[in-house]
Amino acid sequence: MIERRKPSTLANLTWQFAIAVAATSGAFALRLLLDHLLDNNRPYITFYLAVVVAAGFGGAWGGMLATIFGGVLGLHFFAGGATSLATPISRIDYGLYFLISLVITLAYETLRRERTSAREFAEALEESQARLRALLDNSPTGIYLKDADGKYLLVNKEYARILGTDPKRVLNKTDMQLLPPEIAENLRRNDLAVLMTGAPINIEKTMVVEGQPRSFISTKFPLLGPKGWPIAVGSMSIDITDRKTLEDQLVHSQKMDSIGRLAGGIAHDFNNLLTAIIGYAELAEMRLGTEHPVGKDLVQIRSAGERAAKLTSQLLSFARKHVQETREVNLNESALTAQSLLSRLVGEQIRLSVDLDPNLWPIEGDASQFELVLVNLVVNARDAIGGHGEITMRTRNVSLDAPLKAVDGQIERGDYAVISVQDTGEGIDAKTMESIFEPFFTTKEKGKGTGLGLATVYGVVHQHGGQIVVTSELGVGTTFSIYLPRRDAESGSVASVPDSDAGPIHGTILLAEPDQDLRTLAVDTLQDLGYRVLAAVDTADATAKSALFGGKIDLLIAHDDADDLVSDLCSMHPDMRFIGVGYRARSDLRTPYTSAKLAAAVRRKFAN
Repeated sequence: MIERRKPSTLANLTWQFAIAVAATSGAFALRLLLDHLLDNNRPYITFYLAVVVAAGFGGAWGGMLATIFGGVLGLHFFAGGATSLATPISRIDYGLYFLISLVITLAYETLRRERTSAREFAEALEESQARLRALLDNSPTGIYLKDADGKYLLVNKEYARILGTDPKRVLNKTDMQLLPPEIAENLRRNDLAVLMTGAPINIEKTMVVEGQPRSFISTKFPLLGPKGWPIAVGSMSIDITDRKTLEDQLVHSQKMDSIGRLAGGIAHDFNNLLTAIIGYAELAEMRLGTEHPVGKDLVQIRSAGERAAKLTSQLLSFARKHVQETREVNLNESALTAQSLLSRLVGEQIRLSVDLDPNLWPIEGDASQFELVLVNLVVNARDAIGGHGEITMRTRNVSLDAPLKAVDGQIERGDYAVISVQDTGEGIDAKTMESIFEPFFTTKEKGKGTGLGLATVYGVVHQHGGQIVVTSELGVGTTFSIYLPRRDAESGSVASVPDSDAGPIHGTILLAEPDQDLRTLAVDTLQDLGYRVLAAVDTADATAKSALFGGKIDLLIAHDDADDLVSDLCSMHPDMRFIGVGYRARSDLRTPYTSAKLAAAVRRKFAN
């Protein structure tokens, strides 16, 4: 509302004075004309008109000035006989003139003030209503007011949008006239509860808005009448769909993280057992020779252990325990490698094709891990097709200007290299979609799936800072799209170090291994190779064994996070080498390892 500028006091007085002078002059001229034409003997008749005009246009001061001017002119002309036309007036007439003029002035001023007050009140009321309506209509909260009979008395634009109609069409109608019966009955039941108890309630409800289900939290409260009884129901409804989506994503992320921690812990402990199984089988093979009657049995034991090791590797990938080596990776090469490996695996009835962007942005990661991801996705797609169909691996560059919803959270703005696997299979229903990335979850028949394929994909992708988007339609097919951050042009890559088995087979090795089976296996293997081995249980034991030995220690074998032990022993043995054992990509010796890998790692360290 535009505020009017009030004129200054001087301007007001000038205007009032001018009105009074003009009105009085006109009255005087009219008085002379009437006296000349009609022989009028009422000298103040026209001056009352001047007071009315002056008071009407100039307000109280205008009327008072006109009264004074008229009185002065009356005295000068009519009482004093200044002209031949002057008509003498009595004191009574003169007094009545002032009295009547004063009454006229006060009456006009009172009327003017009342009109001004009424106009200002109406303007203030209109402005207040406009502000209230603007507040209601611009509020993101759906607001309404119903009477005791359930008729809408007030509705803002947001609540009308929730109902899918215009606010004017909602007023004076009930929910029964606007909504399906089951929803209307439920809303009416809640309204009556508020009217009967006089207490506010909070309810959560789902409504279809613009064709999409949306979740709302509504607070309903009573409006009390003069006697303190509820006479109406007010409500404010807040759309919590996005918040619930974020909460669900957080719960899912926490669940997956907990499962990952559990899977990682199990896989780590299981790796130690597999290392002992595979190592002792290999050690027995070397000691007995290939011609021994149990040689074939040992080969089978070692082979089964290696297959089990692959399962633990998948679990560790899901648990994000494998830290990838930082290399530049071209996903096109990973797709072509996967295609050559999988063409025969998918069978002749399924066509495996690629659609690759030749200008695809590079990413940072472990190429072998992405090949594993594609293998799992393609095998999963093959099983979803079952018969004839098509699988397409596609790459493209994507620059996101706004966040994109993903399986677990959202993909932020930025540049991404995207690789997707699309199939023409049976699709995935909404219920199954909630669990597809959980380890050991499978829809396949018993014995035909480990349930680790998509769990591995999930772990590897998140390990590389990526996200997964899954779209599926029953009877049409499914697409898994993997968004991976574009590689920074300034980031470097790690050059590979060639392996070498050349190295001396002598020296003293300090072994710190808390697992008894692994410790015994490593000691037997290294002693068979000709090394002197000091076996320790933990860091303190290793320090004590080193001090007790007193001689030179050439090599320390311990877990790759034993930084304190390495630091302490290096100060005492400056030329000591170190082999870090673990399940990370940066580990010198990754578990589960074989006796041959242990021997090769030791020889490389001595050679370097």
